[in-house]
Amino acid sequence: MKCLQNLVKYFIVLVLVVGIAIFMFFDFNKEFILQEKEERVLAIYLENEPINYIPDKESGYTLDLEKSSCNNGVEISFDYNTWTIKTNYNNYENTDNTRVKCTLYFREIKTIEETLHQLATVSEGTGLYEVEHSDADITFTTDSTIIDNLQLTELRFGGADPNNYVWFNDELWRIIGLVNTPEDQRIKIVRNEAIGRFSWDTSDVSINGGGGINEWSQADAMKLLNPGYESESIGGSLYYHRSSGLCYSNHYNETSNCDFSSIGLTENSHEFIDDITWTLGSNGSNVWNEITTSQFYDLERSNNVGKTCSSGYFCNDTVVRTTSWTGKVGLMYPSDYGYATGGGSATNRSTCLDTYINQWQEDNYQDCYKNNWLYHDYATFSIMPVIYSSSVGSDVYTFFATSLSYPAAYNGFDIIPVINLKIGINIVGGTGTIRDPYQLSI
Repeated sequence: MKCLQNLVKYFIVLVLVVGIAIFMFFDFNKEFILQEKEERVLAIYLENEPINYIPDKESGYTLDLEKSSCNNGVEISFDYNTWTIKTNYNNYENTDNTRVKCTLYFREIKTIEETLHQLATVSEGTGLYEVEHSDADITFTTDSTIIDNLQLTELRFGGADPNNYVWFNDELWRIIGLVNTPEDQRIKIVRNEAIGRFSWDTSDVSINGGGGINEWSQADAMKLLNPGYESESIGGSLYYHRSSGLCYSNHYNETSNCDFSSIGLTENSHEFIDDITWTLGSNGSNVWNEITTSQFYDLERSNNVGKTCSSGYFCNDTVVRTTSWTGKVGLMYPSDYGYATGGGSATNRSTCLDTYINQWQEDNYQDCYKNNWLYHDYATFSIMPVIYSSSVGSDVYTFFATSLSYPAAYNGFDIIPVINLKIGINIVGGTGTIRDPYQLSI
């Protein structure tokens, strides 16, 4: 009899504990009570094992939104930062008068590197690609560190619209991939939209005819995007510090108002960004528009500087050209754009990669840019200098919608920031879709 009484007491306590846990869960997350419909049936799993509590934010686990769901058309969403699970009744249906039941699955938090490595890769179409490199294809500079840290396989997203969306800086960015840098591989991400139209670099008419100087380590756009240039009266670190002022926007040092107070980098975002060595090789003696994606990848890491002239109206600057720069915020490479294609039914990805990028504008190769998530319908600067003429020192590679071109740096074209994340950033939520982007946490 005593054993039975103890068993009854244990059962009552267990029911109370579970009931209190669920009640506290609903009380803390008011969003669970919508349109006067209350969820009273809740199943919770931790790594597929049933549990009777809600893991807290410091548990090392997060909600697996792909596996979690509610019945009766109720949709579920999750905000890791506020540790809030929300239900949406917009598509609610209940023909059999059943209560809403939600099943929640919690999983171990993984880094963004681990997450990409666990994704299935594709060989055609839209998705995550393995990009293979070989020693024979890559001519690095003589810096042995760069050579030693080379990884033969990268992971890059390609196709028309892969699920590579990430919530960063309180806005949408996208993952280019897990790519090689001189410091080893990093997750590279790019802002989903341009921050405005500004000069890559500009100059007085007496310097390169006002066309600017194609050396990123001292460029006006570099100083706009990165810290350390706060003393500059025009553009200096305005984007990095979420500020406003004047920015260079045309030749002869012309300026215009620029306001990054709502779209610049936040203080919190600074903690995610790594200092990386960005290689600045040019096309050198190669014909500027007869270059494939893998050849661009090679040339970007070469010891070709962006200037071969030393005098003349368009080449009289005295700035020393370099083949590397260490900093936080840069721009896309031509090879980033090239590897982002997924090809199509008329022209597959392999053919696109074997074709000069500048030929993609031709009728036979339109699949290459139409199924490329980095395609942009307005002129967008890359970080790579170009030698188009042996008498010009101001040209940079620029994406002109369907093709590449070689305009002078002074032009006011789209600036789209690119950064490399520090190693070990966690994905704590999201599935990578535009509606449910990955959520990051340190």
